[in-house]
Amino acid sequence: MILLYVALFFLYIAITYTIYKIIWYFVKMRAFWAMLRELRNKTTFKRGFFGMLFSPKGAPLCEIPTPDGVAEVSLLSFMSVHGRWNIEKTKDGYVVEARRKQTFFYKVYNHAEQPWHATDYRRENRFRRCPLALSPVDARYVRQILVVYPRPIVALTLATTQLDELSAGDVVEGHEILFAEEFVDQFIK
Repeated sequence: MILLYVALFFLYIAITYTIYKIIWYFVKMRAFWAMLRELRNKTTFKRGFFGMLFSPKGAPLCEIPTPDGVAEVSLLSFMSVHGRWNIEKTKDGYVVEARRKQTFFYKVYNHAEQPWHATDYRRENRFRRCPLALSPVDARYVRQILVVYPRPIVALTLATTQLDELSAGDVVEGHEILFAEEFVDQFIK
């Protein structure tokens, strides 16, 4: 009987945490939408708010006029930010996954003659993996931007033949990576 109460208690905690994360993510995305609303008179939106939430990762969100021409803005977003987001090149294109370190069960691995990212990869659990729907490089746009919001706490990485940590200004498949802070500095202020 006591095991049933313990199981119900942990189930209650898991459900409460899930509801908290859904509300937190909705509030964060609403804040991002409010930032984009400041550009509304100049911006051509391809998706609405719920389209932004449920569209494929990296799909074009809007077009913003700049002094040099038009910039296309795409969004990369996950609900889990307490880990590493990894963009991986595959034979069919790119996939993106949110990974999180294992905290409940700790596994000891031998670090001898292994690169750090191989050890980290085995210590992480995959939260979500999906295709990255980047638009093809288009000459109509002076810039194609991939906005990462909310920012992952650990890192944003790119795995091609090696693992590289991405920062603002790096380019993936013709799309410039910008975190929300840099995006706001360049387009809203």
